[in-house]
Amino acid sequence: MFRTARPRVIIPLIVLGSVVLAFTIGSRLLYTPYRIPTGSMLPNLQPGDVLLARRLGPDAPVARGQILVFAYPRNRSVDYVQRCVAVAGDTVEIREGLLRVNGVVYESALDDPAADNTVVPGPARPGPAPHTRHDAGGRQRSPVNERFGPSVVPAGHLFMMGDNRDNSHDSRHWGPLPRELVRARAAVFVHPLRPARFGRRAR
Repeated sequence: MFRTARPRVIIPLIVLGSVVLAFTIGSRLLYTPYRIPTGSMLPNLQPGDVLLARRLGPDAPVARGQILVFAYPRNRSVDYVQRCVAVAGDTVEIREGLLRVNGVVYESALDDPAADNTVVPGPARPGPAPHTRHDAGGRQRSPVNERFGPSVVPAGHLFMMGDNRDNSHDSRHWGPLPRELVRARAAVFVHPLRPARFGRRAR
C-alpha cells in the first residue's frame, strides 16, 4: 500500500525540479555546443573538442583575443571557430610570419590584458605561453603566412585568425568578418571523454 507523499516532501521536489528545468532551458538559450572539426586552432582547440559557446547578440561587445563562433562568409550555413585578433580601426600586418596589430607584435596571451603581448616566446626568450603555433613547412603554402598588409579593419568588421597560423583559412584569405555573422563566444570545454579539459575555460 502506497502512502500519499506529504506536502513537506512534494514542495521541495517541485521547487528542485523547477530550478533544474529553468537551468536546462536557460542553458540552451544562452549556450550552444560546438565540435571542433579541424586543427586550425591548435594548440588551444584540438580536433574533436566539444565546447559550449555563449550566444552573442548583435550589440554585444567583442574584443581582441576572444575565440568566436561565426558563420563562414562564403557559406553561411557553415560555422567557423577562430580568434578575433583585431577590431574595427585596427591595422593588421604580418611580417616575417609574426602578427602585428597597430604596429605591435601580438603573439602571446591575446586575451590577457595583463600579459606582455610584445614577447615572442622561444627557447632564448621565455615569456607568456603562446596562443599560437607556427609551422615552418606550412608557412610556405601561402604567401600571407609570411607577409600580409598592412590592412585597416573597416567599421563593423573583425579580423579573424586561427591560432595554428600557418595552417588556417582565415581573414587573410577571405577578408574581414562582418560583425553580424558572429554567433557565439567560446566558453568552456565539455567533452566527456577528455576529463582533463572538462570545464576548463576556452582561451
